[in-house]
Amino acid sequence: MTRILVPLDFTKSSLAAFTYAVHFATSLRAEVTVIHVINGSFSTADSMFLDTMDASYESADQRLKKFITEHLPEIISSEKLK
Repeated sequence: MTRILVPLDFTKSSLAAFTYAVHFATSLRAEVTVIHVINGSFSTADSMFLDTMDASYESADQRLKKFITEHLPEIISSEKLK
């Protein structure tokens, strides 16, 4: 099985990449996997509490699911029109 990994940061560019990946996956019968990426730099000297990280992960997961449920039906319906 072919898999396509799509990084998402919720920008217009990442929506375009997601849309392209879904169309491409349809023609290849491939699976699309999305990953949330964070723009920025991190240092090992920075300290974050684990509960803060857990909250960040939960927030990112919810945002990613919302992004997909909002945009995927629109992409699929446009694919059927072709």
